Amino acid sequence: MSQWIRCALLLAAVVASTGVTRVAAQDAPEDGDADGVVDIADECLDTPAGTLIDDSGCSVCPCDATAAGAPWSSRWEYIACVKAEAKRRRAAGLLRTRQMRVAIRAARRSSCGDAQLSRCCVYADFDSDVGQCRLMTSDACDALDERLFESDGAADDEGGGSCLPNPCVF
Repeated sequence: MSQWIRCALLLAAVVASTGVTRVAAQDAPEDGDADGVVDIADECLDTPAGTLIDDSGCSVCPCDATAAGAPWSSRWEYIACVKAEAKRRRAAGLLRTRQMRVAIRAARRSSCGDAQLSRCCVYADFDSDVGQCRLMTSDACDALDERLFESDGAADDEGGGSCLPNPCVF
């Protein structure tokens, strides 16, 4: 018997005796929002990237309202929620210091907690594939778009959320 056949038979015996099988990539459960909770168990299928989530896949500090559904009293209340949760997870060993800082930075660079703010993507020219995300009112973003149009630039209102990761990428 050739060495290759012996090797294949040995591998088949190991798999049969241990019950270990390899799952093909296409058979792996999907996680559409890449939050670490597979879609079949995810109660919030469109959680924004970088959001601190609970076991059900929902944001612990949702952008639009508190976890209880009440509106945030201010941006600072939202940021305090993220900061407290990130620090709690860091103390529990669930986040590294860098991850904690990234979560807090994303909260600070977001419109969450202030319904008047929006993410405005500012492009240097019409050919730019990446813009700079700025927090401002929708009216201010529209006015900036009109000013930039004269110099072949643009500004697009992306609505509420965080500027981290940068939403201004085509």
